[in-house]
Amino acid sequence: MGKGLIGTTLTAAALAGAALLAAGCGASSRAGTFVPQGSAAAAPTVTGPATPGLVHFPFPASVHIEFQTPVPADQQERSAVLTDENFQLAYYWSLYSEGGHQHFARYIASPAVLSAVQASVAQNFAQHERIRGTLRIYRTTVSPVAASSGAPGGLAVTFCGDNSQLASVSARTGAVVPDGIPAAHHWFSQTDSYVARHGAWALASISTTFYPAGPAQECKP
Repeated sequence: MGKGLIGTTLTAAALAGAALLAAGCGASSRAGTFVPQGSAAAAPTVTGPATPGLVHFPFPASVHIEFQTPVPADQQERSAVLTDENFQLAYYWSLYSEGGHQHFARYIASPAVLSAVQASVAQNFAQHERIRGTLRIYRTTVSPVAASSGAPGGLAVTFCGDNSQLASVSARTGAVVPDGIPAAHHWFSQTDSYVARHGAWALASISTTFYPAGPAQECKP
């Protein structure tokens, strides 16, 4: 079972799909600048306390998804980061619940990305596995994505992940399932690109690189 969007690299095809779905610009707080209103309005209704701007999912005490970078002060960047963090929470909640809840779908603009995420969750369900432990997400940055032929512009949220303390466990027995990944290779760099859709940010592509390749080298503590 993947403890992240392992091996998922969806760029051109996903952006093309997102271009067909991206619509509307919503409200803006500064002249000429679109500012999505974040993901709160589209979030699932789940009771319990939550960090402002984040959806609460009832993870047990044995599971922690930690976002260690403060959200940006800029309103556009802040809403993109909070949307991405809500997507991550929804995705990992789906992994924990063996695919029983797929709230992550509401954050995704691209059919290609949705299919890839659903396939990752389906693998988890087929193997009857859950997650246990801590995932750290840190060094989060936001950068603009220029519009290109067939693809709208938007914002990219890039972060480092450390899943060295996140284990796959059997949902039936609770036993840890070995992942076969070398101990030194549990860091990854992920870039999630977002486009504007219906007054909020929507995920158009995902690109993940694992240590020791490329940008993931900078993620090792």
